[in-house]
Amino acid sequence: MCLLPCLIVVFTTVVSAVYIYYGRLRDIDVQPSESWRHATLYRMEYEQLSEGIRARDSANIIAGTILITASILLLTAGIELKFQRGVNMQSERLMILASLSIYIIWLLCFNLTSQMLNNMGYRRLEKMEEVGCSEERVFEDTTCGIHHFYRGQVENTKWKHVRRLVWLFFFWGLVVISILILLIPA
Repeated sequence: MCLLPCLIVVFTTVVSAVYIYYGRLRDIDVQPSESWRHATLYRMEYEQLSEGIRARDSANIIAGTILITASILLLTAGIELKFQRGVNMQSERLMILASLSIYIIWLLCFNLTSQMLNNMGYRRLEKMEEVGCSEERVFEDTTCGIHHFYRGQVENTKWKHVRRLVWLFFFWGLVVISILILLIPA
């Protein structure tokens, strides 16, 4: 009876460590590209990077909405199964494990990879802004310096680090609820 909650805690700790390790902001060494010397190519790459980040965030929000909702619904179905008479205990455990698995898939496969790719994209955009603004050739139709402005506004704030871990806190909440469901007698 106590083995499954212990395994859930151990596995959750491993998933949390992976998320924190790979999700931290890294400084990426971005080298200026030869294409940045041409205004048209510079503008195209800038717009493509910005659009890629926006599209990735939108896809992450949509996938998160669907998968987190499914995870919560499975967890509530596990609670309902817990208190129904004549239902096999394995069904309840299966629902709880499915709920946590769906959330882990979203957290690591969608959210974490999206964060990592966006981090690389933002670093490249910031480097493009440095090169574009420093050469006194502010290209038309690009908001030169906007990513530096945003980064400067949040660089030394504490909420930036807490905000990146919100989904991990929610995950631990699901784990605690799951363990309580498993340990409370029907």
